[in-house]
Amino acid sequence: MGRTLAATLGLGWLAATSHAAPPTPLACGAPPTAPPRTITAVDWCTLDGVAWKGRLVGGRNEVHLYSDLGKPHDTISTRIVSVDYADLDGDRRPEAFVVIERATWIADRAEPSVGTDLVVYAWRRGAPVRLAELPAGTPITDLTIRRGVVAMVSGPDAAATRHRWSRRAKTFTALPPPR
Repeated sequence: MGRTLAATLGLGWLAATSHAAPPTPLACGAPPTAPPRTITAVDWCTLDGVAWKGRLVGGRNEVHLYSDLGKPHDTISTRIVSVDYADLDGDRRPEAFVVIERATWIADRAEPSVGTDLVVYAWRRGAPVRLAELPAGTPITDLTIRRGVVAMVSGPDAAATRHRWSRRAKTFTALPPPR
């Protein structure tokens, strides 16, 4: 699963935690035996509500639309690419930064349409809660989370984007790209 810079360095506090590196790939294994008690203990590989319809299995989900008609059909495939943890809002508790990739194959087209989102989750009342979703290019090659700002480098053109989290509005605001 993902990691924070503080966890990598063996630090117990998260006040100055940041993540600045390529996203940490998700590795699915055996499901946990106990329910999660923190955001870092969530089994992202089986989380419900990430995919368009249904639960993830092994970090993936696939929906076949109209397949029961016996003709070519549309397919929507969802997979979690990576999970990282950092303190976004300064409350000394980590949030999860989950990179989700969706590919849609339309029956009469040869190439799929692929989209990637960075979805931010917080731990509230004993469960992960989706705070926000940021669209990104495919793939995300660099992710930096520091002092309420999420910066990404993504897409085939390596576009850089930055977004500032507002605790009051509970939303992201786009910032000008770095120079």
